[in-house]
Amino acid sequence: MPHLRVRGLANEQVQALSEQLTDPLSQLFGCPDDHITIEAIASTFFFRGAPGGGYPMVELLWFDRGLDVQDQVARLITDTIRTLCQAPELDVAVIVSPLSQRHYYENGEHF
Repeated sequence: MPHLRVRGLANEQVQALSEQLTDPLSQLFGCPDDHITIEAIASTFFFRGAPGGGYPMVELLWFDRGLDVQDQVARLITDTIRTLCQAPELDVAVIVSPLSQRHYYENGEHF
């Protein structure tokens, strides 16, 4: 924990993203880098009955670290994806889902 779910990018792009994001995210989150997981979720977007219309979406599941850190993380993810895709104006959605430690279990124990 934290966990990023990435849609709208190829597996190779998410793999590259994980290499570029892990260290700076670890610093922002204040956690060891091996606590961060980044998952590529295969998805197909549709618009008006045809494939297309999608853009990168990153869902961040984490224990809340405050709005300042959240803003920095969203900017870092957005900038890194735009650089990776060589598209400075690319729409990138970052959806933050804060979790309660009481409702998160690891190995049968909550935090």
